[in-house]
Amino acid sequence: MARRKDHTREELKALILQSAWQIVEEQGLPQLTARNIGKAIGYVPGTIYNVFPSMEILQLHLNGITLQRLSDHLEKSSKATQGKPLEKRLQTLAKAYLNFAMEFQPQWMTLFAQDLSEIKDREQWYKDLINNMFSPLELILTDAQKSPASVRRKDQIRKDSQILWSSVHGITYLWMTGKLPITDIESQQNKKKNSQDWEYMVSRLINTYIAHWQNEK
Repeated sequence: MARRKDHTREELKALILQSAWQIVEEQGLPQLTARNIGKAIGYVPGTIYNVFPSMEILQLHLNGITLQRLSDHLEKSSKATQGKPLEKRLQTLAKAYLNFAMEFQPQWMTLFAQDLSEIKDREQWYKDLINNMFSPLELILTDAQKSPASVRRKDQIRKDSQILWSSVHGITYLWMTGKLPITDIESQQNKKKNSQDWEYMVSRLINTYIAHWQNEK
């Protein structure tokens, strides 16, 4: 059994979070316990609590890693489509969100598995991560309004990005959990091969938004 002095506090923190990521990936959130983490990294469970006072705080930090990876993934998608039509950019960004949710489904689902609002409200770093989630979408909408005929206030772009992101997330969450109203049983059982329902709803959402924006010009 390794002793506490074998790693610095920061090294131990990284080791714990790496182990937590793998446990959620391979065994699911219910198996994310101090005992299982300690067993995986060679420390007693009490050492885990010396770094993270509670499993809820540990989970918040794990969610932070997921959010940062998701933000980086979306930012890359947003930048890769610069210069393309608005509809194409929005659809590509939405698909990037879906692809991330599918690739890292256990960690993505963990983001919404437990109410950590009391802890979140005390952690500014976590609030910043959530705010950064909207940046790639804001970049796309900002680029689209460079024409003088479609100039919008920054606060309106912010609101629009929140509405669009929340809508795409809602559709994605329902589809991933098999609760999308128009999804049939075959689609629920074979998500990777059948995303037509998701694509149809997101496409309708984006087209409706663009049509509304154009009417406002």
